[in-house]
Amino acid sequence: MLKTSLKLSESDRAVIKLLHAGNPVIFEELGKYDDAQGNMLLAKQHYEQAINYDRKNFALYQRYLWMILEKRDYQEANRVLLTMAFDYLPASLASQLSKNQNDIHHLSESDQYEAFNILQTESVPELYFAKLFYLYGLYKLEANPALAEQFWQLALDCYPRLGVLYAELASLKLNTLNKPVEADIIINECRKIPEASLHCRNIFDDLSNLTYPGDLRESILHHQ
Repeated sequence: MLKTSLKLSESDRAVIKLLHAGNPVIFEELGKYDDAQGNMLLAKQHYEQAINYDRKNFALYQRYLWMILEKRDYQEANRVLLTMAFDYLPASLASQLSKNQNDIHHLSESDQYEAFNILQTESVPELYFAKLFYLYGLYKLEANPALAEQFWQLALDCYPRLGVLYAELASLKLNTLNKPVEADIIINECRKIPEASLHCRNIFDDLSNLTYPGDLRESILHHQ
């Protein structure tokens, strides 16, 4: 790790980059160093280089994202999030996220910060995005349930094996949006996926067994 007390000259940096070209660990260390020195432009450049060398290192992406969030740069954070989506999600889902960028801007900065903070340790990319969109929907549940519905559908598309997500979306459609037919369709979809059906089997026979939207928050966020 580069000591923040060190003062790297341009020639020092050039030598380090030459000797360690292609090494994501070293370039991340340069990013951390520049961040500590207050040079965010260089910090982002070095993190971007590190990611280019190791695009499938999800933890590296998360550390970069968190560095940006600590500066409360939400526009840049959402740009990085979109890049992550195209690296880890099917192209159709990543494209959907791109189309939903305006919807994300409806979220408060404090809600976005809290969501990213909660998910710092989530190591499964698809589950990370599913939980993130679930939280986004949760934050808009009262003010804009139709937007919450969109976010929860996106969460389900990201990780269709999580049965409690079906239960939450079905509950939202039934109890808040008055769409009982669509709620029943969601539960029937859950039946078709063995791993998901294990989580929502108790609501197969009677939609009245559905909890209220948001009640399954802890079950979703703690799913491994």
